[in-house]
Amino acid sequence: DLGEDARAGRLYLPQDWLDGAGIDAQAFLADPRPTPALGGLAARLLAEADRLYRASEPGIARLPADCRPGIWAARLVYDAIGGAVAANGHDSITRRARTTRGQKLR
Repeated sequence: DLGEDARAGRLYLPQDWLDGAGIDAQAFLADPRPTPALGGLAARLLAEADRLYRASEPGIARLPADCRPGIWAARLVYDAIGGAVAANGHDSITRRARTTRGQKLR
């Protein structure tokens, strides 16, 4: 949640990604606004998350059976939140990505 974090003075994007996109971290933290460059970083972050989600699946399958459902649920809910960010045009500054109760239950 880039906007919520920035308004609290936090920024967790890698510095080299920010530098590559021409984003000044301090300027962004002082006045967090959506920009095409920031949207590109959000898209990049979601692509990396997707790669890691897929890479985690064999490990999740090897967890003890009693904890597997919770880990799968978290993986799927966070993926759905990423989908909501993408549907919002990669703007997580002015819009909060949400999932529905039904999505969470599925």
